[in-house]
Parts: sequence; C-alpha cells; structure tokens
Amino acid sequence: MNRAILLTALCLPVALMAGTYRYVGISDIEVREIQGVLSVVAPGATVYIGGVTDRCICEDGPLYTNNVDTIIWNGTTHRAIRLSRIDGKWRVGPLMQWELEDEALRSKFFSASRASGQWNPDMATFDAMREHERMRPKCAPPNSRIERRVNDKVPSPSVSTSGAHAER
Repeated sequence: MNRAILLTALCLPVALMAGTYRYVGISDIEVREIQGVLSVVAPGATVYIGGVTDRCICEDGPLYTNNVDTIIWNGTTHRAIRLSRIDGKWRVGPLMQWELEDEALRSKFFSASRASGQWNPDMATFDAMREHERMRPKCAPPNSRIERRVNDKVPSPSVSTSGAHAER
C-alpha cells in the first residue's frame, strides 16, 4: 500500500504537466516500442507510462507529433523521461536528450566539490557546460509566409472554385 502511494506521488508532477491527451489511447504496439526505448536508457528498470499528449515541443523538430511522460524505477531511484513521437517512432527527443546530457555535466561539475567537502569546481567541465548550453535545441523559426496568409486571411494560391485546400 505504501508503495502505491509513493508511486502516485512520483507520477503526480508528470501528470500535472501532461497537457491535452491524445484522443486515441496508447496501443499495445506503442507500449512495447516505448518499453524498448527505455530498456536502452535504463536496462532492467520498471517502466511507468503516462498518457500520450499532443503538447507541442517545437524543439523536437517538425516531424514531432506526440509525447509521453514516463517514470523509470530501478528499485532505489526514479527518473522522469519524456519520449517524443518523431517521424512515427517513439524516441528520446532532441530536447530530452540535451536535458539528460546537461544533467550529467552538472553532476560531474559538482561531484568533485561533494567528494572533498569544499568548493572545488572542475573548470574544464564548467567550460563544457557553457558550450553545451549553446547547443540546446531551439525551435525552428515560424514560416512567416504561411502565418501572414492565415492571420491576414489571404487565400492560398490553391484556392479554386471547388474550395480552398490547407497549405502545409
């Protein structure tokens, strides 16, 4: 019973940031694909899979469609991992991959200080952290031509007597 309460508490922050859930529930095939991706990230860990959302993460690129928040539990620690569906496949998206690398760099930076009990930063790692920050995935600039047409209600060139077609 205590374990169920603990797991609910661990999942709550992830559930609160879920956004709008996808209309269609997660399929068994998707669950197996997600488990396969997470078995590479954390072999042997227990996987908890949240609902699939339509929350937009523009840093994951133009082929991104959905994401799912997961928690992996190895018996002593837990970790939240957000997977993105990019080009029809579940994977650790560019933004989440960057966040994992950033966390590893920060841990390395502070580990020397924790070991010695004194402030003793690793300056090479600090420089690597600064360089890594510059490589953070960014959103693609919006297509101003299409936005201008939509905002100004200008018909696209594909408008004909039979109706308008959405421009992508």
